Amino acid sequence: MSPPPRSGDARGRALASVSTATLAAAVVVALVEWGAGVSALVAAWGGAFVALTFLGLPLIWTRRSPEQDDPHGLGAGALARPLAIGLLASLIVLPLFALVFHLNQWLVRGFVSAGPAISSRGLVWQDRPDSIAGAVVLYEDGNALVAENGLTHAVRIRPGCSATGGVAAASAACSERTLAAGARLRFATAATAGLQVRAPGSAALQPGEVVTGGDRVPLDGGRVDVTPSPWWLLWLLAQQLIVVALPEEVFFRGWLLARLKRA
Repeated sequence: MSPPPRSGDARGRALASVSTATLAAAVVVALVEWGAGVSALVAAWGGAFVALTFLGLPLIWTRRSPEQDDPHGLGAGALARPLAIGLLASLIVLPLFALVFHLNQWLVRGFVSAGPAISSRGLVWQDRPDSIAGAVVLYEDGNALVAENGLTHAVRIRPGCSATGGVAAASAACSERTLAAGARLRFATAATAGLQVRAPGSAALQPGEVVTGGDRVPLDGGRVDVTPSPWWLLWLLAQQLIVVALPEEVFFRGWLLARLKRA
């Protein structure tokens, strides 16, 4: 028995609902992207808010239009086969990704470590910003950590480290140094396990005067642990899967395409 013919009104309502919801999602993404540049709180939690938007919009429209009783598209069939396919694809793609990433870090960005070049302090430490004006900028450069002073006055930097090569070498590598306005210091990864930036004398650095990486993420507090490790990459993959990939798939495939198909 063939399904009943679908009316033009149903198609029109479906097109209007998915268009409005897509526009709403785009506005939220644009606002979060703008807010991340002016607020550390939005930069930290903006991805979670966008994920909630992708998950929440289908629920809102389902209450307005009861024609679709499965807003997230999770009840149409068993999940075992899609999950198995996704796991298999991940096992094939992730090793290739790790290999290409290692080659990029080694050949392009100048990492010279003996092991895999995925060891990093995290995304917020990667890349040099276009401008260092108005802040002390900390970023990774190959295996080293670089500090550039874009302020109009000098600052004091003390690495918390455990250098090798004897007492004299350790004392020289771990001693506090003055970073003049416009100057640049480079700290070896092997010697740097922490970093403290402070103003000379009793003056205090203002919030936002110490930033990290190409995105100039504000660094609160005078001391920070900057020990490199590969855990940042695992956290990034989990974040991309849970906060980015799944909510987007739920919104676009689970609700939007199903809504258009049923109209």
